Amino acid sequence: MEPSECEGGVEASAGPISEEDEELLRFLRSVRRASPAEIRKRFKVPKTTLYRRLKNLESHGLVKKSGTSRAVVYEAAA
Repeated sequence: MEPSECEGGVEASAGPISEEDEELLRFLRSVRRASPAEIRKRFKVPKTTLYRRLKNLESHGLVKKSGTSRAVVYEAAA
């Protein structure tokens, strides 16, 4: 087994998916894509919390990040 993998085949850096993460994923599926500002407005969470949740969902392959700098948007992976 590779050092970056665990038994489930998910990278060791990927944490478990919480109910809040699942709610965020449902939101992204319903709106197709959203900027971090739009997501923060909807969920009323601090930036660091939002980016940690998005990064976790990204590491599980559930969310895709597009764009750079101010033009970043997130969408649910197909």
